[in-house]
This record gives sequence, structure tokens and C-alpha cells, in this order.
Amino acid sequence: GYGYVLVYASSALAEQTTPAVHVIHDANASVSNVDFVGKDLDLEDLGGYVSWTEPGSDLDRVMAYAVYLSLDAVGTGRLKIEQDVPVGSIQLLVPAETPRQSFTYFVVYARSTLVE
Repeated sequence: GYGYVLVYASSALAEQTTPAVHVIHDANASVSNVDFVGKDLDLEDLGGYVSWTEPGSDLDRVMAYAVYLSLDAVGTGRLKIEQDVPVGSIQLLVPAETPRQSFTYFVVYARSTLVE
């Protein structure tokens, strides 16, 4: 693939001969091994810890983690649980008596300054 973006200034008279250069860094930092240990004994409610393994690469670009309840493994109909979790933390306490509704998954997204 490509590794640089080159930008040339031009006018009706001439085009710049030495471009400005920017290196492309395509990072992919996803969590793995998402797990939930439920402590709430009521089947209609959730409560306990969601945990995960931090990304093995490009961790320097991750700012925080966002944890959601979801209808499926890809985040359909997601509902955010609590606030973002800072990098270095690998778990989130889901408050007791959190309504389960029709959610069947927890999904965890790594957030950067650009995307989630």
C-alpha cells in the first residue's frame, strides 16, 4: 500500500517541485477477551464486572475504552454503560440493578482522538 501523502501547490503558472509530505500511520487497536462476571441474582437485571484484554499493538493511540450493552456482537442498538474507562484499566463495574432489557452482549470499543 501507500505510506505517504504528498501535497503540491500549483497555480496557473507552475507547480511546486518539492511537495509537503505526511507519513500515513494506519493503526488498529481493538480489545479482546471481553468477559462478564454477573453478581446480580435477578435474571432481569445486570450487575458485576465487565473485563477485557487491552490491545497488543498501537496502545499509544488509545485514549480510553467505552463499554456498551448491545443486541449483537457488532454493537447493534448499543447503550453506553457508565463513563469511559481510562487506558490501563481493564474492567468496568456494571451497577447492580442495571436493567438487562433485550440486550445479550457487552461490547468494548477502544477510543482514540479520531474514532471509537
